[in-house]
Order: sequence, then structure tokens, then C-alpha cells
Amino acid sequence: MEKSEAIAYTMTGGSGLYSYSKNSNFQMKIIDAAKELINKSITEKLDVNIFSSSNTLRLADLGCAAGPNTFAAVQNII
Repeated sequence: MEKSEAIAYTMTGGSGLYSYSKNSNFQMKIIDAAKELINKSITEKLDVNIFSSSNTLRLADLGCAAGPNTFAAVQNII
């Protein structure tokens, strides 16, 4: 049996020609398209009475991206 090695495709940082920040327009369009669905789901499923005692809602973005897409995705939820 041949052993295979996992390959990792990391994003290019910075703001150069091949960086994630210059090549992530498609992802931003998906984030924008999902905004209405996310808002509807939160409105239907989030029980705000649970948070009335602490007034705290914690979110975690567990992605590996940095830049405007990360902020846009989390901002949609907030």
C-alpha cells in the first residue's frame, strides 16, 4: 500500500497580486448572498430571552482568513 502525504494549500498573505485580499471577490459575493438567509435564520431560531441576564453573545470566527471577508461574515451575524 502506497503512503500518501496530505497537501496543504495555504493562502498568500499581504496585498500582492496573488494575495487572498486581492483574489477573494467570489467569497465576498457568497457572503453577501447568504446575508438575508443568515438574518432570517437568526430571527427565527435565536431565543433572546436566554441572553437577557448577561446581555452577552459570543461569536467565534474559526476560519483562517484575514481581511475584509472575515469582517463581513461576522458583521452579518452581529
